[in-house]
Amino acid sequence: WALATQYGAFKGNGADDFWLPPMIKEMKPVDHTLRLTMSTDVTLKDDSEPEMNGFAIAGHDRRFYPAEVRWLTEIGKDNTRKTIKTILVLSSPSVPEPAHYRYAWARNPMANITNHRQVILPAQRSDDWLLEETPLKFPTPTGMSAKDAGSQARAQLTKELGTNDTERRIKEAEATITSLQEELAKEKKAWEEAKRAKGAAGY
Repeated sequence: WALATQYGAFKGNGADDFWLPPMIKEMKPVDHTLRLTMSTDVTLKDDSEPEMNGFAIAGHDRRFYPAEVRWLTEIGKDNTRKTIKTILVLSSPSVPEPAHYRYAWARNPMANITNHRQVILPAQRSDDWLLEETPLKFPTPTGMSAKDAGSQARAQLTKELGTNDTERRIKEAEATITSLQEELAKEKKAWEEAKRAKGAAGY
């Protein structure tokens, strides 16, 4: 990967494309999600893994939350479903209007997206926000040493992040409940229709 992308190796013999990693060609907000158009099909590093990991999204408040990631699914006129593996859809109950994403943006990221040759999606982000511009700011109290102020700020940050994480989990649980309620309502409706159909048929 490094030879192909950084040092120009394999040029002219058809092998250069083989080692190119999947890249994000376009980012577009659609219906409270972010859609990412990829340069190629992407998949999971290990087929046994249940879902794609590694993305976080944020709105204009600059607070990032883990994103749910899925391939785009289109429904045809005959109700057939088509999965488009070149488009990823990112969403989060905590981010109603996502504006930016980050991928594998951590010291030891849990990221598992590759192309079909197992070349990984590189760590990257779409924002250019500076750390100094993040929403959490803790002013130094008058008369406190820099060391003590740093310790206090870390404690406040830990508490704030813990609160944010709890809020995120509550929103995710609420979204799950809503989804299950909708699914249950559909199943009940289908069951009632089936019973009426059986009654009309006389059995």
